[in-house]
Amino acid sequence: MYQTKGPRPTEKRIRRAAAACYRCHARKVRCDASILGYPCTNCVLDGRTDCTLRPNATTRFKNLKQSQRRNTVQGLVKPNEEEHTTLNSSGEPCETTPQSAMLPRASGFPELLESPRQTETIYECESNASTQILDPLSVSSPRMRLDSLGASSSGQHFIDLNALSLLPMSDAHILVTGGCLDMPPKSAMDVFLMKYFLLVHPSVPILNEVEFWNTYLQSEDTNYAPKISLFVFQAMLLSSCAFVPVEVIQQCGFNDACEARRTFYHRAKMLYDTNFESDPLARAQGALLLTFHTTAEDPQATMTWNMCAIHNATATGLGLHPSLQDPNRCAKKRLWWSIFVRDRFLWLGRHRRPQFTSANFSLNIDYLQEEEMTNEITMSPFYEPNVKRLLLKVFQAQCRLAVILTDVITISFSASDGDAPRLSLQELDIYLTRIKQLRAGLAQWEETVYSPLHHTGIAELGTVGIIINLTALHYQTARMVLGNYETLLVESHLDMIQDRSASILLPVAKELKDAVFQITQKLGYFSSRNLTEHIPLSVSSLRSKSRRECRPDGPFSLN
Repeated sequence: MYQTKGPRPTEKRIRRAAAACYRCHARKVRCDASILGYPCTNCVLDGRTDCTLRPNATTRFKNLKQSQRRNTVQGLVKPNEEEHTTLNSSGEPCETTPQSAMLPRASGFPELLESPRQTETIYECESNASTQILDPLSVSSPRMRLDSLGASSSGQHFIDLNALSLLPMSDAHILVTGGCLDMPPKSAMDVFLMKYFLLVHPSVPILNEVEFWNTYLQSEDTNYAPKISLFVFQAMLLSSCAFVPVEVIQQCGFNDACEARRTFYHRAKMLYDTNFESDPLARAQGALLLTFHTTAEDPQATMTWNMCAIHNATATGLGLHPSLQDPNRCAKKRLWWSIFVRDRFLWLGRHRRPQFTSANFSLNIDYLQEEEMTNEITMSPFYEPNVKRLLLKVFQAQCRLAVILTDVITISFSASDGDAPRLSLQELDIYLTRIKQLRAGLAQWEETVYSPLHHTGIAELGTVGIIINLTALHYQTARMVLGNYETLLVESHLDMIQDRSASILLPVAKELKDAVFQITQKLGYFSSRNLTEHIPLSVSSLRSKSRRECRPDGPFSLN
């Protein structure tokens, strides 16, 4: 009646992988890295290149590692101040050379250009780095802290790495394997920084140039010495890539400037994504510099970083009533005005309404004054005081232009897909009156703010000429988009104002013709001097559009 149960057929048990990569372990999914090698299948499908096998540790081994990790973190808090050497990959002490902490004057900058030409890396991976990759404890090794390398190890003690020991092991490992802690050779790094302060800093003066060089050239490493954010520093290298000679780019191990820019961008992005830099001020500064990164693969990256800069700048707490006692008040003013100007110029080139409106911006903050930048004007290593003073006036002119652009962009790009809104006759008259007021405001800016900059005798020299002509390009672009929108309004309401449409469009056609001519002249300035890398991409597209609209049979034809 009852059947005797025999032995159950043995089912083939699916073996559990001996180890998983850090990403699969965090997601708690199966990983085949230990079987097929890494990158594992999951990381390949996700397009990840930072797949690293995680060690298979027993509980006793984990407890031992946690104890060692706690001891290591405690050792990082109080580094040995008497240690002045570092170990290379073979474990031998490396000799180092101290650097001068004195800031060079405007007469020259030889100290920056006579640096050793060896490649320098904060974290050196050994040729056979399998043990370091598999052991997460090595990520938090004191060798990765610039503080513990000694003041003369490689001249990189100016970088702030205190946050590294506070990150999760997986994030720290990603930063190390991604090269985020790597630095160019010292001589190449000097050129990158020199190009940054010559060509980028005048338009986005988010840093105090004198304080930066004092920190960069300090000869001693102390716990109380000011440090430079690694995230901001990588962003500075990115923003100056376009102006660095190709020989210097190749000295860093890159084939061209595009590869260098792409590498520096990914390093800075990983530092931002892992929250390596937690200070909102530094995060906003670095994000603003990352707006200079534009690629066809990610065309929205510029505006994404623009919004990140605005978000972090808001978190700095400047507010509608800035406190005079705030020690960072000047730095915040620099940041806010730099973001404001950059934001307006970006949206002007993209033909979109700004996401950062005046309602979110504290207009109680006055413009940067000469008194607030006295040390930078008198002690700049690259510019004489009169040139530095003129560059400040150019930036002040850009700030005033950006304030006018707020209304220009808002009204000119209010139409969706190039279609003007249907208005009543009264509303149309209000719009046309407002456009005339904005055009008058732009003309007044040119007459009272921009034109005096040309009568200084040094307006066409070097960087000053570049910045002034770039400002003029944005001004002429504003004139063009304002005329475009006014014409669109008139042509969309011809049934209401047929009798006076010609009297409105004729001055607009003359205005646009002059704006196109001025843009062509400014582009000729850059082309004749082989400075085309300074021309914004948005200007090239506007040039072709304006020529199309001002052709003899176009809507702005004088006939």
